[in-house]
Amino acid sequence: MGQSADSYVSPANPELFASGVVINGFTPSDKREMGTLVETVRKFDVNVVLVLESERLFLDLEKNFRNSAVKIVQLPKQNGVQAPKQAELDKQMFTQYQDFFRGEAHASFSVQDRAWEETFGPELAFSRVEYDPYDLKIQVDEIRIFEVKGHEIPLSALPAGSTSPKQTTLIEEIRHNDLPLLSQKILANVVPPDEERIKHLEQEMTLYPNNHSLKEEFENILLNCSSATLMQVKDYHVEERTLEIRSATSNDLASQYFLASNFKLSKLV
Repeated sequence: MGQSADSYVSPANPELFASGVVINGFTPSDKREMGTLVETVRKFDVNVVLVLESERLFLDLEKNFRNSAVKIVQLPKQNGVQAPKQAELDKQMFTQYQDFFRGEAHASFSVQDRAWEETFGPELAFSRVEYDPYDLKIQVDEIRIFEVKGHEIPLSALPAGSTSPKQTTLIEEIRHNDLPLLSQKILANVVPPDEERIKHLEQEMTLYPNNHSLKEEFENILLNCSSATLMQVKDYHVEERTLEIRSATSNDLASQYFLASNFKLSKLV
């Protein structure tokens, strides 16, 4: 290995190697491997050796290069990349949705601040009214809300010859009994690409509830809807059969179809 290594370490144009080279080493498991590592450091004229975590390797290398110019540096044990805490993720998510409903400057210009007009003047304050969300009520009998979930079909339920579980998409309609669970969740008011077709499918599914082809086509249309706006659920009023929502717009509903988030925000935007 010596002659081959020397040919790389001492090139014809040494200025091309001015930036140096990083060698990905290894942790020796015996004396032979330790000798290989030491010889590699010498042959490649390594200046600095970084030792991760291993106290024993650090001491062995220091012993071998005690009277040389090679610098041995021990790096402390690292915890690696840590996943953010759930509380931090929840806070970030809430901030993003609050910015959507109120605008990024809501903390300074919200009309809910009693002193907004005195602080910023009537002209500037008036221009901010459009950024404050609207509280509306929707008759639940006039809308349909669906939740889209990831679903795993177990191997035991798949045809013979299958080698692993299958991931699929499951669409479930939220029934009236479950409406109270929507509090603080986000709803997307969606517009089907073919509204006449989806209404016709609803009628057909009522007549033929066991026809899976109709259901599959209906769900595919739902998944290809365009989102008109987002809303946050405030409360469900059982007696009135209304869903109280907070919306970024006071416009009429774009359609009767909604998709609900799988998460809920920590509080109202």
